[in-house]
Amino acid sequence: MAQQYLPPALQGKVFYRPSDQGYEARIAEQVARRREAQLTAMVEGTAPAPLEILTFAGPQLEPAAERWLQRTISGEGERLARLRERVTAAAQLQRHHVVLDLHAAGGLLTWEAVRRVPEGGVFALARSPQDAEALTQMAADLPPLRRPIVLCGSLDELPALLARHDPNLRFDAILGRNALTAHPDKAAAARLLAGLLAPGGCLSLAEAVPRHAQRLSPLLDLAELPADLRDAFLAAEEAIYHDPDDPLVNWDAADLTAAFKAAGWTVTLSEEEERTEVLITAALLDRWFAATSAARRDGRPNLAQRLAAFLTPEERSWIEALCRRQLLGRQVAWQSRVLYLVGR
Repeated sequence: MAQQYLPPALQGKVFYRPSDQGYEARIAEQVARRREAQLTAMVEGTAPAPLEILTFAGPQLEPAAERWLQRTISGEGERLARLRERVTAAAQLQRHHVVLDLHAAGGLLTWEAVRRVPEGGVFALARSPQDAEALTQMAADLPPLRRPIVLCGSLDELPALLARHDPNLRFDAILGRNALTAHPDKAAAARLLAGLLAPGGCLSLAEAVPRHAQRLSPLLDLAELPADLRDAFLAAEEAIYHDPDDPLVNWDAADLTAAFKAAGWTVTLSEEEERTEVLITAALLDRWFAATSAARRDGRPNLAQRLAAFLTPEERSWIEALCRRQLLGRQVAWQSRVLYLVGR
């Protein structure tokens, strides 16, 4: 059998597996939970690329940043652990429930669902073949009846993927982390999910809201710029975060609420501001200002390409030089907003 794909950061790691009852089993479970959260943070980086308007790649850092990564990864793991607990607790999972993880990625919610529904079942939707293969390999240590069923495809393809298993399948709980953030039609997504939930079931999501993500300008001393360029840069920055044609930023909590209510959901929402420590490395600045977006994992335009719609090449050079001069080597607090949605 061919060796299945596993990202280097996950090779040799042990993920959740059922063990004997008692004190040792509880300790092993706590260790597994902590490791899963920390490895998710390590694989995704401190700010996942699909969730930011600029760009943050994974943890392929130059050697000078490795020590910083080790210091910060545990803190990011703790944040993800809190998010995991909040999402799964809101779903009120029971031992017999059938659960769907809408955006499995590294399995943060998947493995917790496996723990909480030992008599039920878990389906995990991976958005890439690499993620699907990694999840499958990580699940290999579980007994066959406890392994999550891994699907590979987009959210829009999910009904067809599920129909291959059971056309009448409905879920007691649907979980998700950043499952809808970049979806181009959130109203359609809300209708799709309504058709997958069993009567009395619960939807529990945590979604980043990129419209309210960190702007670059507050991290800079703009007094070094000519007044007209400073004003043009600030206007361009806000235009980037309010692009009506970009599904990543053309929505906020009110829009998502309206989309779900129109689809027949009863929803409760809450928002939280979060701060993540980000080290501004030379490689990160290169990705922001590269001539193409080839360095981005999601293929989205980078900062330089977005600014090109508003500033001249000379003005963009001013901004790049300012960023490199003032930010290189700095560790900054990067603010973001997370929306928690519970729907029935």
